[in-house]
Amino acid sequence: MLLRTACLLFLLLVAPGVAQIPGIPTKSGGTAAAPKEETPEQIRDRLAEWQKEARASLARLEDPAAEAQLPKGIPASALADRRRDLDQMVRTIARTTGLLEQIPEAKATLKEAEAARLAWTGFPEAPPYSILKLDDLVNQREAAKEKDLTFKSSSSTFMRSLDGLEAETKAAEEEMRKAIALTEKEPADEAAKWRLDAARAKARFFSVRALFIRANLDLLSEQATASTSRLALLDRQISAVRTNVGFTDEDLETVRKASDERRAGIRKEITELSTRIRDASTAKNRTKAAFDQLNTESAQANPTPELGVASARLSAAETRLNTLQYISENLESFDALEAAIPSAYENRRVLLQSKDRTEREAAREALGSFLTRLKAWETVSGNEISALNADLSAQDSNASAIPPDDPRQPALADQRKVLWEKQAFLQRVAQTVITHRKNVSRWIEGFEDGQKAGGVLENLSDSGTSLWTLAKRLWSFEVMKFENVRDVAGVPIKETQAVSLGVILSALAFFVVAYMISSRISRRVQRVIVGRGHIAEAQANTLRNWMMIVVGVVLALTTLHFLRIPLTVFAFFGGALAIGLGFGTQTLIKNFISGIIVLFERKIRVGDIVDIGGLAGSISEINTRSSVLRGPDGRETLVPNSVFLENSVTNLTLSNRSSRRAVMIGVAYGSPVSQVITILTECAERHGLILKDPAPMVILQDFADNAILFRLYFWTAFDGKTNPEQVESDVRIMVQKRFEESDIDFPFPQRDLHLKSDVPLHVNVVRSPGEQPPPPKKAPLP
Repeated sequence: MLLRTACLLFLLLVAPGVAQIPGIPTKSGGTAAAPKEETPEQIRDRLAEWQKEARASLARLEDPAAEAQLPKGIPASALADRRRDLDQMVRTIARTTGLLEQIPEAKATLKEAEAARLAWTGFPEAPPYSILKLDDLVNQREAAKEKDLTFKSSSSTFMRSLDGLEAETKAAEEEMRKAIALTEKEPADEAAKWRLDAARAKARFFSVRALFIRANLDLLSEQATASTSRLALLDRQISAVRTNVGFTDEDLETVRKASDERRAGIRKEITELSTRIRDASTAKNRTKAAFDQLNTESAQANPTPELGVASARLSAAETRLNTLQYISENLESFDALEAAIPSAYENRRVLLQSKDRTEREAAREALGSFLTRLKAWETVSGNEISALNADLSAQDSNASAIPPDDPRQPALADQRKVLWEKQAFLQRVAQTVITHRKNVSRWIEGFEDGQKAGGVLENLSDSGTSLWTLAKRLWSFEVMKFENVRDVAGVPIKETQAVSLGVILSALAFFVVAYMISSRISRRVQRVIVGRGHIAEAQANTLRNWMMIVVGVVLALTTLHFLRIPLTVFAFFGGALAIGLGFGTQTLIKNFISGIIVLFERKIRVGDIVDIGGLAGSISEINTRSSVLRGPDGRETLVPNSVFLENSVTNLTLSNRSSRRAVMIGVAYGSPVSQVITILTECAERHGLILKDPAPMVILQDFADNAILFRLYFWTAFDGKTNPEQVESDVRIMVQKRFEESDIDFPFPQRDLHLKSDVPLHVNVVRSPGEQPPPPKKAPLP
């Protein structure tokens, strides 16, 4: 819809008159008909015409008198907006024209790529093919794949930009409709004509933008299709070469010659840089002398502008000298890196052709070391490029902060030129290092994949041993890989680290053995501590359980260190696990933390007698999640540890292990009170399980309806041997026996009935329902 609207605007907008857009009423009362689509040549001619008109309008509006000539009702901001639209349209037309010229070339390239893909049937030379040819094809394929990804990413970006352009195009179309209607209504209004011209210019600009995006999409589509064809051809060629490839002495000689040529070029650069460094040092000394002289003169008077110019020149001279020295020093290191390339190819040849496992492992180790060195170069060069980009930004900021005719501008320009030279050198080094790093990584991965694909039986046959080779193969089998950051000469290097099955088994064995030894030691220490009476058995068992948890965590961390697995590997998994299990395990974690608090607070300990909401008993265990409460009936209840912190808990043995008990006893009225108190006190004192301190105490509590009530208070100890209820029963039996000996009666309910005899009693006999009255009595015979 957007492209259709843009094309309609593009085809119908004309400068001299009012645009006739399909669906917009014309002066004659009808509607404009849909035009025919223009050819590419007509579109380019139209763009050239619009660009010419836009430049003419822009030159007219940039006249200083243009603002004074604005019609009444047109603000100066509208003039600025129109200038901006015209300037952007001129630039967009130029870019669009360039894209339209590239599309035919892209189509021709696509046809050539498709024709080459269809026509290729094989290489002219006979196999085996050179390993260098395979490397060249693989590098071409990687470059083509990167281009293909770039084309697709750019296409997605342009497609997303159409969303915002659609709304802007519709707004411009509506604005132009209103301007056309207002002009037709008031043809003599200059402000209306000015607004119509501005709306037409904006509509043209949006149509050009839409055409620019469409041209980009068309060009990217042709390029992406051509890239796909090239990738398909390269895949076929790589498959053909890989099935019959050889690594000969001629290939190694070719690599050495290419390396020698590159090293010769590097040494030539170093020689040329030596001359430039001497010249730069001389120039820097002259500039430093001139600056020192001006600085000495300025110390005696006010600073002069010449001092600032001299300072800028000195800074530029120092930057030039430092940059040239930096490039020279790094070229020396780069030459040493180039010298190692032939050795890397020799190690690669060993990986591919040697039958000796020891030689292959040594070559693999050498290539791994060289890969680490290349990664360090890549990291350092990347960091240097980032720092250099910051310096260039600072230089551009300094240059823009001073006037263009300032005498310091040439010095700043020279300084930026030197920094650009350093940037080009670093980019060259980074590109070369990245290419070598990709090649070496591909060699190592190919070797490792070949080792895995070889299978167990092939490895047994190659090594000449059966069971031992199989065990070694399984022992070195890579279970997992992860990226680790290692510090090499102060530079963080990312490297891929593998964890083999043998390392994992060794770590597990270490964990199990160490945990068993720790468990045995903890049991022996527990027995010694409990035997000496330092702590109770139950408390020692609880402390041991907690201690073994800590030991298990420490051993787990030690095992990960033994495996050389950093904890950062589990960062994502740990975060996901925490989110997923956080809600489900919140109760478990709450009880776990509560158990730690209860253990260290020691308000509730093993052996304490507690009452939790009517549930009474002694604490027999305090574990990580819950505690065990043993009731008087022998039943054991699991109580979550959080209950001890969230609810009211009565600890009967917190500060002392004694408890007061009470026995209620009633005697009949008329019993001797003093004798009763004496008997009760003696009975309590005679019982062996009742404490003497505090002493038993008897209180006359109340005169009840049927008895005189006494309450006997006494204290017993919670030592695991005393049953308070049994003590109360014993006391009642002793009291009953003494009361019988002393003729003291226990009360029973009594009621007194009083009858008045001074008047006759009225007796009324009531019959039950259905009862027949008695027969009348016969009169006695005379």
